Amino acid sequence: MEATSLKSNLGLTQEEIALYLGVTRSQWSMYCIGKRKLSTEALEKLTHLLRFSQNQISTKKGIKTIIKARKKVIQVLENKLAKTELKVFLQTKKRLHFEKKQQEIEKSITCVAFLKSQNTSKLALKIIENRINKELQTYNETNRLLLITQINLLKEEIKSLKISLKKLMKT
Repeated sequence: MEATSLKSNLGLTQEEIALYLGVTRSQWSMYCIGKRKLSTEALEKLTHLLRFSQNQISTKKGIKTIIKARKKVIQVLENKLAKTELKVFLQTKKRLHFEKKQQEIEKSITCVAFLKSQNTSKLALKIIENRINKELQTYNETNRLLLITQINLLKEEIKSLKISLKKLMKT
């Protein structure tokens, strides 16, 4: 038995341990170096004290493990938050481009109507209308609404991540 390990784990001096066990400091010291035996009662008290000491060590290790795991979860959530915020930024940029293209298509349609009234060549009109129709397939209202829905879902995910992080930071 090492008295120093009890001192470092429990913060008790040899005198205090001896007092708790109901023996003298000298008897406790002799027991620690293996030159004396303790009474059954003193051994029972020592067993309780050692169990308590072991629980303290286990609890400290458990707390350290929990803290380490919590830090890892926070780090993962922060990374996910950053990535999701980047996705929102990119999707918003895409939405703005999308809406600009829709405006350009509307202007092209108006221009085609004007060109038709000016007896423009049918081949030129057909080429322009084909381009407009292809763009309309991509830049239609359904796709714009889908893009807005994706952005809103990402924003909800950001809110959820922030709430989770806030809760973790409080504990």
